[in-house]
Amino acid sequence: MMSSAPAILIIDSNVSDSKLCQLVLARTFKDVAISIANDAPALAEVLSSQRFDVAIVSPKIAWDDRSRLPLILKQSLPGTALILSGHESDIVKKTMNSGFAFGGYA
Repeated sequence: MMSSAPAILIIDSNVSDSKLCQLVLARTFKDVAISIANDAPALAEVLSSQRFDVAIVSPKIAWDDRSRLPLILKQSLPGTALILSGHESDIVKKTMNSGFAFGGYA
């Protein structure tokens, strides 16, 4: 049995999409701690102050123009499950980039 609520980080530059994801997760899981990073400063803040069990990442991040985000997340959040979540065509485009190695796709 878990001693604390799982911590989930949602990374998406689209505020509406991240809020929808948060709503679905909150309704699906009773005890869950959800943080959202909609821009680079918010991501830097949560990465420096929190640990996460899961990071759900949009394939379209407006402020990640060089697709460095997977490497940053792997270095900053070792042991965190990374899930790429979005439209199928966006996921296919991102996963063709060899730097995008995620533990799951949704």
